[in-house]
Amino acid sequence: MKGYYEISFTRIFIRKYRNDYIKLIYPPFEAIISLKDLLKFLRENVGATNLEVEHNRIIVIGARNNPRDYVHYYFDAAFRTNLNNMITGRKTIYIDESLGVPLIGSHYFGLIDRGTNLIQVRPITGCNMKCIYCSVSEGPGKDRLVDYVVDYEYIAQEYEKITAFKGKYSIEAHIDGQGEPMMYPWIIDLINELKSVKGTEVISMQTNGYKLTDDVISELEAAGLSRINLSVDSLRDDKIKMINGIPVSSSLIKRIIEAIVSSNIRLLVAPLWIPGINDEDIVEIIEYVLSLRPKSEWPIFGIQKYIPYPRGRKLKVRVMTFHEFYSTLRRLEKKYGVKLVLRPEDFGIHRRKSLPKVFKLHEKAWVKTVLPGRLPREALGVCRGRVVEVTDFLGEVGSRVRVEIIRTKDNIYVAKAL
Repeated sequence: MKGYYEISFTRIFIRKYRNDYIKLIYPPFEAIISLKDLLKFLRENVGATNLEVEHNRIIVIGARNNPRDYVHYYFDAAFRTNLNNMITGRKTIYIDESLGVPLIGSHYFGLIDRGTNLIQVRPITGCNMKCIYCSVSEGPGKDRLVDYVVDYEYIAQEYEKITAFKGKYSIEAHIDGQGEPMMYPWIIDLINELKSVKGTEVISMQTNGYKLTDDVISELEAAGLSRINLSVDSLRDDKIKMINGIPVSSSLIKRIIEAIVSSNIRLLVAPLWIPGINDEDIVEIIEYVLSLRPKSEWPIFGIQKYIPYPRGRKLKVRVMTFHEFYSTLRRLEKKYGVKLVLRPEDFGIHRRKSLPKVFKLHEKAWVKTVLPGRLPREALGVCRGRVVEVTDFLGEVGSRVRVEIIRTKDNIYVAKAL
């Protein structure tokens, strides 16, 4: 039929929503589009007279030429401007180079240089779990106001600049963030891009593992992932639900662990020790993982101490002192013959020159606000090629605000609005 075009999609799902809308779904994200607005756009550009949606296809009727590129352009714009995270339920801001937001300066997203050969890579915020101890209060719900997701090509481009500055040798890219990195839909593309940067010798990733399957692990291995730092706080079903906030079976966690051990990706199991809650579980995790005889050039355990953080979830437990924590780890080291007290050099981490700071502590400056923050009365601003997290902000995003810089450590900049 003349003027009849069917446009099919394989990587996104299209669902009708109410009467005059559709949802574009690219897990974990969705964007809602008005069919009337889409038809108006296609009418103006290709003369379309009608639209139909069925079986993951858009059917354009009456177009004078193929509207495929226009539909893709419109959908791409929707994902950049009208994105929501289906898991956290929060509006999500898509950050790419065109937005003019630097990737250095925030602890929410982008790249963090702490003066070593390890560069933290944070592509996404938001988590599929709601752990009772979370230091940043992540998980589904309104504990945070917005989420961010960063274009993987933009990350790789800026990452390469940092490696060039620090020296293109013995670099580790560590993918982590305020949330779950495996929720990032372009994680394979990101790893591929990072791996291609000269000097990158290790790519590691922090994850709770719940999105890992045999096929996904194989894809991560093929892309070049070196190590998975797996958060496992218990191997008991009731404890897992209590600590992580979702019902996940211990058998699933064990299958994930075993699949990683069977691959060429190295495993580091990183439980968080909560006194009085998972004391026995820590021992069970050690014994179970050792029974699998995992191979690794790095330590296979990274047991963490529970520390209550100002903006995190706090537990009514007795917090261990560092002396008590490390003394206990040393006793377990002797009992099981495995390294538990870790140092940066165990992972090949060493000091390397840091990016120069662009602000001094307590310096006053004008900042252009560009994005809403994750917390009430917070905005993200841009100044001197860096992101600045502005607290006590009462204005409108887009305005300029006078601030006092109250943090500069690790090129993460926090300021208080004046």
